[in-house]
Amino acid sequence: MIDPVVQALMDQAKKNSDFTASVDLAFKALQSQVSALQSEISAVTANGTMTDAEKASISARTSDLANSLNTLQNDVGENVPPAPVEQPAPVVEQPAPVEQPAPAEQPAPIDPNAPTT
Repeated sequence: MIDPVVQALMDQAKKNSDFTASVDLAFKALQSQVSALQSEISAVTANGTMTDAEKASISARTSDLANSLNTLQNDVGENVPPAPVEQPAPVVEQPAPVEQPAPAEQPAPIDPNAPTT
């Protein structure tokens, strides 16, 4: 059974609309569970023997931890609004070049110093 404090952290992580805060709450919930599991394992290893009840308890804590991780993977960010999508800059099409008519032949310039006939 999940500890009420851990469950409260998981619930807050799910409800939070700020992604960073939601992830932080999720990590706190998981850290709390890992810490409890480590404490239980330390107590058993200090004793040197493990009873069936202790094995069952550690197994249950491990299952709870795995379930919490799966739940948080689905829940974290559930209430976070999607990030705004940047709109690409509008495409400006260049107009096709306008074909210029060939220049008309110009008569040769008149030389004012040329002899007249």
